[in-house]
Amino acid sequence: MSTLLKKILKLISRSVRRLFGLPPVRMYQQRIDSIENEFGQCFTYYLSPLSARDEVRFIPGQYTHVKAPGSPFAKQYIRHLSFASLPGQPLVFSMDLSSSSEFKEAFRKVKPGAVIELFKTKGAFTLSGLDRSHHAVFIAGGIGVTPIRSLILEIERRKAEIPSSPPSYEFVHVGKNYLYHGQLESGISARYIDRKDVPQTIESLAESDSLQKRYYISGPHEFVSDLSSMLIAAGVSAERIKMEDFSH
Repeated sequence: MSTLLKKILKLISRSVRRLFGLPPVRMYQQRIDSIENEFGQCFTYYLSPLSARDEVRFIPGQYTHVKAPGSPFAKQYIRHLSFASLPGQPLVFSMDLSSSSEFKEAFRKVKPGAVIELFKTKGAFTLSGLDRSHHAVFIAGGIGVTPIRSLILEIERRKAEIPSSPPSYEFVHVGKNYLYHGQLESGISARYIDRKDVPQTIESLAESDSLQKRYYISGPHEFVSDLSSMLIAAGVSAERIKMEDFSH
């Protein structure tokens, strides 16, 4: 099928769905099984599909679009959220509800048993191109740890299947509170630091840098921008840095 024909069929499909008052994309329904208040206004949601056809396929490190429960299909009720779990396991998302938005206001009111909808899973913040010759350095800022949890779980899964296959890695979490604390330290180098300790930590990482290292930075826009700039200024090539901006 030609690219032009695919575009035409996509436009027709969207027009038909709008005509019947349906969302313009395929939606995957998920039930909220439980909600855990991690600290402050940070919550983790554990989901399960309503049916087999609602199973969501994704690659560790990717994100999906989430529509708030009981809301119309409108921009203010939709956000990107990264998967914190592995494919084939119950879906796990975490969210900081301290900021004010219609999307987060809807989630403040949600209870277990509510149904949310997901669509358009994508993202390049994955382990693609990483092999056992590499050493991954995961750096998370606050809630940005969610996709990194998925990546670390994937490396550990591979290690359990073929111990010699996955890359080595270390983990740095920057913040005041640490989501998933105690879940990601098994057998690895893990550091929990405050924002003021970042320059010294980056300097330390740069001193031990090698061409085998691959850096994964995830967090708010300013955090990701600042840390990537620090690494590049310290001599790390941009090609060895992957970034996930959590400003949404």
